Parts: sequence; structure tokens; C-alpha cells
Amino acid sequence: MFFDAMKIIPKQEKEIKSRSRSEKGKAGKKGQLKIQETAFMLLALAIFGAIVLLFYTNMQLRGIYSERERLAEEEAISSLEKFVGMPEFAVETQLGHGIDKEKLLALRNISDYSKLFESISKIEVYEITENKSFEVYNSKKQKNIAYSMFVPLCSTKYVENYAEQDCKVAQLIVWVEKK
Repeated sequence: MFFDAMKIIPKQEKEIKSRSRSEKGKAGKKGQLKIQETAFMLLALAIFGAIVLLFYTNMQLRGIYSERERLAEEEAISSLEKFVGMPEFAVETQLGHGIDKEKLLALRNISDYSKLFESISKIEVYEITENKSFEVYNSKKQKNIAYSMFVPLCSTKYVENYAEQDCKVAQLIVWVEKK
């Protein structure tokens, strides 16, 4: 009997040990599954964050590009105003200020104004009444945006030893390099 009890006890211990190993295996698999779920959730969260960051960056870049275009437009308009207001080209008329056509034509041969025209790629004057235009400056740059304003274009005529200003409406067109 004593021997039978000894035989039974180890058998029961084996069953208990085998049960605990299988329970541990199930618990280990559940733990691994939880770790995998957490890892996939972190990965999904990182991907979502990257997508949000991508959209945010895209929106910021659009704002920067529109601001750059606005500044280029302001620079072109400022260049137009500087050009019209330069005393080298201005002429006084009965109606006010104008631009001297002969001086503009002479400007084509002067290279000292190149610093003034750094941001400008082309300047053209279109005489509306005569339906013709002439180029004042051209740097041969590509990708240009044109801005224009109407100005009185005056030329001096001599009639019976008197100088007379003949002014016509012209469109001053300035092309700025698109960046």
C-alpha cells in the first residue's frame, strides 16, 4: 500500500506539472498577443502621425509659396513706381508728370542701370494710340510674370524754335522673373 501511494503521488504531480506548463503556455501566448497588439497600435499611431505631419507641412508650404508670389508682385509694383518716379526719365508737362520717350530709348544702350533691374527681366512700353511697342530692357530670363501701369509717354517736338511736349497714353509693362 505504501508503495501504491508512492506511485500515485508522482503520477498526480506529473499531471499538475503538465497542467501548469500548458497554462503557462497559454498565458505566454496571450502575453505575446498583447505585445503584438500594442506594437501594431503604436505602428498605426506612428503612421497616422506621419500622415498628419505630411498634410500640415503641405499646408505650410502652400502658405509660403503664396506669400512668395505676393512679395514678388509687391516688388514688381515697387519697381514700376521707382521706374516711373526716376528723375532721369521724368518730364514735366501741362498735365503733370510723364516719362520722356527719348530718354527711354537711350536707356537701352546704358548698362549702368543693371543694378536697378536685378529683379526685373524685361521692360516694355506699349504706345496705345499708335499701336506699337518698344523694348527698354531685356535680360532674357525665362518664366516671367507681367505687371503694367498706364503712364503719359512724352516726346519733345520743336515747332518754330519752341519746344513742345507731345504726350500720349502708354502702357509700361514690367516682367518679373517667376521664382
